[in-house]
Amino acid sequence: MSTPEKWARVTRALTDVEPARQAWTDHPGPDTGRALHDALTDAAAAVHALYNPNRHPTETGCTRHPTGPVDRAGIDSGEGPCLRCNQERRRARAVADGSAGRRLMDGIPPQPHRD
Repeated sequence: MSTPEKWARVTRALTDVEPARQAWTDHPGPDTGRALHDALTDAAAAVHALYNPNRHPTETGCTRHPTGPVDRAGIDSGEGPCLRCNQERRRARAVADGSAGRRLMDGIPPQPHRD
């Protein structure tokens, strides 16, 4: 996708945000809130694709972190594509593991011969 096409995608996405925002302002509710959320997510993904040319536009973290970085190791291991979610999962697992968890939380990588 060329840069002009990316800018056109950003412009289209941003023009969809205002009607959704107005609809939510006039009639707040789950349907209009979801439409606004979807419009904002699409706009964020379009801007993300514009400024991250080496990443395919559909490569995003997850629904909790829509523009979050992709965790290639997480995809390969089956954990999932979102780096932030995988980090939260790993931290929770490390805390449950005890001493290995404390070292991991302090930024020291796991050491198989000790853990």
